[in-house]
Amino acid sequence: MRQIFDHAREQSPCVLVIEDLDAMLTTKVRSYFLNELDGLAANSGILTIATTNHPDRIDDAILNRPSRFDVKYAFELPDTKLRRAFIVKWLSKIASNGLNRYEVEFEQDQNTIADVLEAKTVGFSFALMKEL
Repeated sequence: MRQIFDHAREQSPCVLVIEDLDAMLTTKVRSYFLNELDGLAANSGILTIATTNHPDRIDDAILNRPSRFDVKYAFELPDTKLRRAFIVKWLSKIASNGLNRYEVEFEQDQNTIADVLEAKTVGFSFALMKEL
């Protein structure tokens, strides 16, 4: 944890992005993270952004204490229309433009596949659909 923040301080001004904060903050790492985030060393010039899919798993002392993460944005799961658009986008990427490096051959037309996937991905995030 110290190395990450030391490196950010060396690169300042910079944006430090911590992906999947909930997975990173084990009980072993939590206090180190808080010490670095709260600025025992100078953190001027560092904008820290953290992401999570599970804010309920993050300690309230991190999530709701002023000056740690002052602004929070919640992105809702995509609705049917957005899921379909995302699925169609990825199906066309696979099928065209030389991106078919995995030699995927569709047994059905893309609209039929999109219909099936749209129905089966209720509650999926964009990241989960991309993995699918």
